[in-house]
Amino acid sequence: MHYSRWRSNGDPLEVRNLKGVSEEERFWDKVDKRGEEECWEWTASLTRGYPNFHHSRGSYGHRYSYELHNNIEIKGAYHVHHACGNPICVNPSHLQLVTPEENNAEMFERREFRRKIEVLEREVERLQLLLAEKE
Repeated sequence: MHYSRWRSNGDPLEVRNLKGVSEEERFWDKVDKRGEEECWEWTASLTRGYPNFHHSRGSYGHRYSYELHNNIEIKGAYHVHHACGNPICVNPSHLQLVTPEENNAEMFERREFRRKIEVLEREVERLQLLLAEKE
């Protein structure tokens, strides 16, 4: 059995002929496209947690989606940021072109926010246990 065939097609015995299939068709074939406002999740392989899509200008699926939707080629040291916080999302309406500094600042802010939520959740659990003991 071929793991890569199973991973990309859901069937280890399926052999697909990609001749005559456009880059865009290959891309959308690997996306679980849902409602316009929902995350469109990448269903194929990942590189460091991000969509892995080898195409004519690179290898990240979210960058390809941004370039395709905005009809541009990203040049320079720009990042494509996931406004939704979901690294496997390729919905163009969730993607923003940012500088590395902007991307890092937002990621740090999101991490801090998540830590605060975790602290609050632990405190709620502690208070619920105290309340349950008093009843």
